[in-house]
Amino acid sequence: MELVSELADLVSTLSPKTPGDPDALGAAGRALGIEWPPDYAAVMAKRDGGTGTLDGWPIHLCPAGSLVQANIEPRRGVGTGVVWFGWDGLGEDYGFERATGQVVLRACGGEVEVFRDSLLDWIRRPPDFSDSRNEATRNLARAADRHRRWERAQHSEAAHGRRFPWHRK
Repeated sequence: MELVSELADLVSTLSPKTPGDPDALGAAGRALGIEWPPDYAAVMAKRDGGTGTLDGWPIHLCPAGSLVQANIEPRRGVGTGVVWFGWDGLGEDYGFERATGQVVLRACGGEVEVFRDSLLDWIRRPPDFSDSRNEATRNLARAADRHRRWERAQHSEAAHGRRFPWHRK
C-alpha cells in the first residue's frame, strides 16, 4: 500500500525517526500469527514505531523488534485474538483483531472494543471516545478535549490576536 497523505502526516509526527524494518515486522507477524494490515505495514515500512500524535492524541507505536514482547507481557496477553501494536500513554492500548485486521481499543478498565475498521479509517475519523462503553475512557476523552482547546488558545494565531481573550496587547 502506498503511504497516503494521512498516513504520511502520522509518520511525520513519530519520534525517533528510525527507518522502518520490513523484515523485523514480517518476523513479528509470523511469530504473532497475524498478517499486518496494509496501512499499518506502510507506516512501519517508513518508520520503526515511535511516539507521535494523532489528532492531538498521543500515540506510541511499538518498534517492530518489540512487538512480540509487547504481546507476551501479562497485561496484554497472547491468545486473546488481538495483537497489540501501541498505546496512548493514558491507559489505552491499541491492537488489531487477528481475524479481521480491525483496530481495537483496550480501555483503562480492561474492556476491549472495536472502534475503527483500519488504521487509515482511524486517522480519517479520529477517535471521539465520548461514546465509549468505558467511563474512564469517556473521562479521558473529555480531559483531552479540554486540553486541545487550551492548546489552541495558546497559539498566537488565534482569531482575536491575543493568547487569551482577557489579555490586552
